[in-house]
Amino acid sequence: MIGLFGVFRGGQQVGAQGLWLQKTVTELRNATRHISTTISRSSYPSTIVFPGTIVENDKDDFKAHYSSEPCIEASRAKAVAAKTTPGTQFLRVTESIPEQSGGALTNNAILYYHVYSLARDGRLIYNRYQRNIPQTVAPNYIKDISQAAVPSGDTTLVESVELVTDVASIGVSISATTASITPILIDIECAWPRGKTRRSERAVALPNVPTFQHNATTDADWRLN
Repeated sequence: MIGLFGVFRGGQQVGAQGLWLQKTVTELRNATRHISTTISRSSYPSTIVFPGTIVENDKDDFKAHYSSEPCIEASRAKAVAAKTTPGTQFLRVTESIPEQSGGALTNNAILYYHVYSLARDGRLIYNRYQRNIPQTVAPNYIKDISQAAVPSGDTTLVESVELVTDVASIGVSISATTASITPILIDIECAWPRGKTRRSERAVALPNVPTFQHNATTDADWRLN
């Protein structure tokens, strides 16, 4: 009986591990695809002025933001209960729907802030915030707006998703290059809670704007414990 029970327990362990691997591999692939697609939509807030001038806001606030910490361990990330609250941020990009001014069409700008963060319990959380910009005027148009932190009082949460669970760490780095626009590398490593099995996946994407590094020691939304 003892022998049979050992075989039964061993079979349960293998089965649970297999299910975890299947779930985790799927989550990792979907998450890296999600991150790469989002980064590829990054853009500066802009105003299209009739008949053909484009004014861009190239402040640091709207660059591709990433953490200065090369390896963010979940055990040091911010503890949050609900997915509607970001954990420790490691990546943020802005997507701009341009403002149109003059001519037959006059449309206000819409900004989407895509925020990726890690919670202490191992959840990789994605939050998307929206900000509607009132019609701006000459000569600067949209160049005068700023956005130091997300979320903030002028942003509205429109989507919250837990992309991956059981995350052990997230690596953030910039590909070595002399170009002004550099690829962002995001490495996600997951650990099986009941053993030593680990799985990882890398997202590689080229933003449409330069990068901006946040200090993981001093910047509140990006700080590690």
